[in-house]
Amino acid sequence: KSLYADGGDEALALHSELCQLDKVIAGKQAFLQARQHVIDSLKGMIPALPVAQHMGVYRKIHLTYSDFQADSALRYVDKMIQLARKRTDSCMLNYAYSRRALTLAFMGDYEGAKRQLETVDVARLGEQEYTEYMHICRTIYGWEADYLNNIGLDNTESLRRTALYRDSILHIERDSLSRCIVLADKMIVENKIDSAESMLLPLQEHVSGTQLSYTLYNLAEVYRMRGQTDKQMQVLARTVINDLKNGVAEYTALPHLSHLLCKGGDILRAYSYL
Repeated sequence: KSLYADGGDEALALHSELCQLDKVIAGKQAFLQARQHVIDSLKGMIPALPVAQHMGVYRKIHLTYSDFQADSALRYVDKMIQLARKRTDSCMLNYAYSRRALTLAFMGDYEGAKRQLETVDVARLGEQEYTEYMHICRTIYGWEADYLNNIGLDNTESLRRTALYRDSILHIERDSLSRCIVLADKMIVENKIDSAESMLLPLQEHVSGTQLSYTLYNLAEVYRMRGQTDKQMQVLARTVINDLKNGVAEYTALPHLSHLLCKGGDILRAYSYL
């Protein structure tokens, strides 16, 4: 039974989702090991490959580590930088600089991340790399805005830059699904939550992996703004399930869900999640 309702449909749905999450958390090591197996397989390929092909493997290893082990992600992006310098590949070098900035921000070093962004020569980026660079800038300033807000400091400039990069992405993003996620985020910021919900509900059926987590997290924010706590918790639970099944070791949704559970009195479950 839900701690926030009287046993209606939403309460039953929440109970079911939390039970499913309990099972996934109990087996999360298997998902993390599966991701590590992918990484080990990629590493095992390197000795047999010519140097010209190392960059692609380094890139895959870095991306696989990026939301799994930040220090290892940093190590492999540095390998990308070294190889790009040796091969005078300016596009990949500047792409790697942007990925390094994101990794630093992921580790909480926002000032270091912004300094790293300043080293990126955007004119040297290809179309795809430039679009990703814009996403990275938006993400870094968005994370910084959340951090500053959480510690009670002014985040006006971070929010302004986040909005600017978001609007720029909407002008250049060719991936329709990615564009929908960003547009829904903009709608939420502008308090157009009905429009955001109408976009996000069908979108969740067409995305997977990280895009599904972003979609669900935005949908949870819609329900938070409406005060629909049971629905918010359902969607946060689905977000965590998706993250864990994809071997993501760092997540935002789980602490938020645990906080809501704690507020509602489910202390033991909240503690077990953390």
